[in-house]
Amino acid sequence: MVVELLFNSTNFFEITEGKARIAASSSESFTLIIDGKSLAYALENDVRKLFLELAIGCASVICCRSSPKQKALVTRLVKEGTKKTTLAIGDGANDVGMLQEADIGIGISGVEGMQVQKLIV
Repeated sequence: MVVELLFNSTNFFEITEGKARIAASSSESFTLIIDGKSLAYALENDVRKLFLELAIGCASVICCRSSPKQKALVTRLVKEGTKKTTLAIGDGANDVGMLQEADIGIGISGVEGMQVQKLIV
């Protein structure tokens, strides 16, 4: 069974701390879903470590509505925080920072990526 932890609040620290305790004490699999607005708070210095611990404890993490900078920051946080090899896959110009930050960056040809390519040519 997968239980979703959905964050879309500016009071990220209190919510995360409570749900991190639940996730740590449970045998359930969790999916963390966080939007760009909440991710801004999760990436602040005082909460960053807690966010990483929660994310690592989840079966999957989905960051939605995030900025190109946030994508790169999350990739860096995981790379530096876990000391493991990171892989990023993107299909457009908004993914370049994330691709460059990862140990392995793969650019695929998607609708958005094709639009960027047309602009360059």
